[in-house]
Amino acid sequence: MLLCVGAGLKADHLPLGAYRRLADARWFLQTERMSQYRFLLDHGVEPQTMDDLYERSPDFDELNCAIAKRVAEKAKNEDVVFAVIGGGVYGALMEAIAQEARENEFTLEFMPGMGYAQAAIAQAKNGGVWRDSSAIRIVPANAIGACQHDATLPLAIEEISDALTASEVKLWLMETYREDMEILFAMADESGDYAVRAIQLADLDKQALDHTAVALIPPCEFERQARWGMDGLETVVARLRAPDGCPWDREQTHESLKICLLEECYEVLDAIDSGESGALCEELGDLLLQAAMHAQIAGERRDFTLRDVTSGICEKLIYRHPHVFGAVKVKNSGEVLRNWDQLKKAEKKHSTQAEVLRSVPKNLPALLRAEKVQKKAARVGFDWDEPISALEKAEEETAELRRELITGDAKRIAEEVGDLLFSAVNVARLAGVEPEFALNATTERFTARFELMEKLVIAEGKTLSTMTLSEMDVYWEKAKESMG
Repeated sequence: MLLCVGAGLKADHLPLGAYRRLADARWFLQTERMSQYRFLLDHGVEPQTMDDLYERSPDFDELNCAIAKRVAEKAKNEDVVFAVIGGGVYGALMEAIAQEARENEFTLEFMPGMGYAQAAIAQAKNGGVWRDSSAIRIVPANAIGACQHDATLPLAIEEISDALTASEVKLWLMETYREDMEILFAMADESGDYAVRAIQLADLDKQALDHTAVALIPPCEFERQARWGMDGLETVVARLRAPDGCPWDREQTHESLKICLLEECYEVLDAIDSGESGALCEELGDLLLQAAMHAQIAGERRDFTLRDVTSGICEKLIYRHPHVFGAVKVKNSGEVLRNWDQLKKAEKKHSTQAEVLRSVPKNLPALLRAEKVQKKAARVGFDWDEPISALEKAEEETAELRRELITGDAKRIAEEVGDLLFSAVNVARLAGVEPEFALNATTERFTARFELMEKLVIAEGKTLSTMTLSEMDVYWEKAKESMG
């Protein structure tokens, strides 16, 4: 039987339950430098230490394995107590010992002691420099990467053993806190007593450090944080919609925000076209705000929450990417799209491809909707072989439109215009051109040429309103030639 004991940093930190095992178990310590070593000798127990393993192990992984094997070998046949510095419940060494227990089938128990953070907090409280009475979350420095933390609650980070670790901790904290925020830094001396002092967060990696170093982070008011995540956005929107929040935000509904959502989508597209990352960052934030507002409104009605939204999209992405999150193998992006369509069809319970086509939102811009419908039809083989064939169809639609323009039937003319536009989308799609963007680019070029044409006209003391179309066409050609 093996009992792993957290021995804290001082002799008087040894748990009473371990003290009671002094006479009836073999004792091991991490190192002779532990204060418990002299304590055990004074009580007639001569412990074995791991100092020799520390000296000849090239790295901590090999050291942990060597320690685990040593104590496991003894635990097979007798009762063993292994006392470690600090709390003694988690960490790579404890996991290595647990693995040995599973493989060798001996009983393993853990007895927690006072950890580094607990000792530092106690000293900070005793010294009057930590007055917060909230429960403190304790996180090992090597585990912060997987940690989600609410900055309005206190936090202790222990085992900041070296400058590199301290730098990583500092950068992680600065994702939420301001660099000039005052925190408490604590480190134990040789006797195991902690000294606690205030420092700025920016200076954390400039301190003398060892395995006992602890950073104590006080609660931070929400408004004073440096950065916020999705939960922060959710908090802000809830505050805006609260009874004492913003009158305008409180008045909004799903319906009233439709135009805002549409505008923000187009502003994101403009930012992408601009190539300015700062503009894109800002516009994506505005778009996220729309999602958060709709989720907040739904939450107030008990329909769904932002958590439901993010959970839903994560679940959908995991389901639709079995080649990433499962065992499915794909050769290329074409297979990915085919699998995606099949999974989506099953997910939406579409029994026919026509239902898939009808699922394309009607509120999409007309060119974009036409393109998406064509793509979905093409995935079952209903498509032109090449853009030239689609162009010939467009030419056929042009001839039909010409005939209807001669007859003057308004209904038929509208139908033929639609057919021509739909055929033009086919040509663009098969040529690898996004029709929505192509038409926008043409409109932009038209606007720029028109502007230059007008400037040329004004420069000669004329006005467009007094000119004939043929006269304007002369200046149009000049503008076209000038712009290339």
